Amino acid sequence: MRSPGRVMAVSAVLVVVAGCAGDGSEEGADVTMDSALSEAIDVASLEENRTPYLGDNSRVVALVGATGPRAVGESTLELRTGQRPYGLVLNFSAVADGVTPDVADDLMMDRATLLLATIDNVDEVRWTLPEDVDQGEGGVFTRGEADALVGSSVAEIGATAEGLEELVSRLEED
Repeated sequence: MRSPGRVMAVSAVLVVVAGCAGDGSEEGADVTMDSALSEAIDVASLEENRTPYLGDNSRVVALVGATGPRAVGESTLELRTGQRPYGLVLNFSAVADGVTPDVADDLMMDRATLLLATIDNVDEVRWTLPEDVDQGEGGVFTRGEADALVGSSVAEIGATAEGLEELVSRLEED
């Protein structure tokens, strides 16, 4: 998943400082890397905040928070909306105990899949860990990769609350 040194020029970058990219509630702070995905995900919030546009800042922040990124660590959120591919980037400033780059990739692929299912025009979800920043590296997961992971369109599966529940179940099985 880690792609070496590709730097992306972006004409319009919006940085949203979201603490841990969550809603600030203490409930999300209990998420650990050992938690089942279904325990970490707030499907009701994913359904409520679904959006056709990556540029809908408040909904995107809520969607990221609903995926439980605190399992990886503390992050800020960056929206790349200036040109295709439209991207959402979680920049982790600190990682949770025991989170290695491989663990972070595994955790983020599931969360990226759910974000790709609930934000219609996002093309990719990226993440950087503290050690990635100087090296220009990080993880990336595209819509095509998410579709391949679950065997069909994540946008179609995730179009309803029931579909989002099914998607979470599929991700837990992998």
